[in-house]
Amino acid sequence: MISVIVLALSITLLAIQYMWDGGKLSPFNAKNLFQVYFIIQLPLVLFIGTHFDVYGFVELNEQYDQRKIAVLGASIIAGQCALITGYYSIGSLHPRLMVTNYRWHRKRVQVAGALLFAVGYLAFYLLMEINGGYQQFVTDIESWRAVGLQGQGWLLFPATSLLGIAASSLVLVNRKLFATNGGLLILAALCLLTVAPASQLGFRGPMLLPVLQIMAAYHWGVREVSIRKFAPSILLLAVIFTVYGIYREGRNYLATTATASDYFAFAMEKPELIFGIILRSRGADVLAVVHESINKSGEFRYILPSVIETLTILIPRSVWAGKPIPQGVIFSEQFFGISGGVSPTIVGEGYWNLGIPGVILYLLVFGALLGVLNKIVRENPRNSTIILLACCSFPSLIMCAESVQGHINGLFMIVTICAALSFVYSISLKSHVGNDSGSS
Repeated sequence: MISVIVLALSITLLAIQYMWDGGKLSPFNAKNLFQVYFIIQLPLVLFIGTHFDVYGFVELNEQYDQRKIAVLGASIIAGQCALITGYYSIGSLHPRLMVTNYRWHRKRVQVAGALLFAVGYLAFYLLMEINGGYQQFVTDIESWRAVGLQGQGWLLFPATSLLGIAASSLVLVNRKLFATNGGLLILAALCLLTVAPASQLGFRGPMLLPVLQIMAAYHWGVREVSIRKFAPSILLLAVIFTVYGIYREGRNYLATTATASDYFAFAMEKPELIFGIILRSRGADVLAVVHESINKSGEFRYILPSVIETLTILIPRSVWAGKPIPQGVIFSEQFFGISGGVSPTIVGEGYWNLGIPGVILYLLVFGALLGVLNKIVRENPRNSTIILLACCSFPSLIMCAESVQGHINGLFMIVTICAALSFVYSISLKSHVGNDSGSS
């Protein structure tokens, strides 16, 4: 019963914001999609985990202590309230966050985009070669998914995120082209070209994030996408990723000659695969494990190791042999005895660092960050540099609901690269107001 109340309260908080926002629910306000994912990861999974015995869950079950459910629920709702407070505190600020607008040079962006795609595909090729070639990589893909491609981020980033940045730049510099009747077909082709390498790595996240980046660039830079148009796209992506997850798992058990009907029968035998999108990181169950362990040991991380990791993320481990172990690996080892692959959730990560004060601090600061993003985009609608930074940050901010450290690390790299590229795109540094042939 308590988990039902927590879920209802969380959804009610989102509904209240809908009224505060004038009856609008923009899919490209990161605050909204973040909370949708937050609700799925935490209140919804808390409800599912305490009403059903879910395969793979460690703590939550039908007999889980109601007092512990109340504590988990209180930390979740406290975190969401802190997020809302941080967001609307920034939104109420009167000073406008205007940023000087510098003209992008169209040909320079197009050439740079082509070069970035070449770099991304070359990185993917080298990634395969380093790991024994494509066939060997596919054979070992489950082990890579379990522990991650540690020490190979210098290749993984350009093969995934860099392609999303390049594609978003091309959308923004060719606004008129993408606004034509055939623009959506070109956009779809660009999305496929962007996610092709990521589709071979066995992770759905690196496929989804670039697509969201490109959609955000289209929304802010070309034509507004309403929730009615956005929802079918997200549902289609959910179906595609669910089918992909079934295929990815099934090829470990089924013959290479297996047909679609064989995969369908396999999915019916493993129904948890169908709900893999919802249960991808076991949010509330992970939070329950963190609560149990921290309450016994009293050991917190106190944030500093996380800050050091983010600030040094651009230094390859091959250059810095003594680079600290990633926080994600430490988290998985400390709480689950494995070397990676477990997402702590933003509430779990806050609790791991400072307990309940950490949960409130994490969500309060994060809400303020989302408020700044929304305000600066709204007040600089034709500034391509701002839109590039915003659209490439947008997916990582949403995904912080499941893991802050990993996505903030990626966000740090994305912002750095976007800022450097925008400087290259507008290196003449001539201040310009308005739009230049679809780019500004």
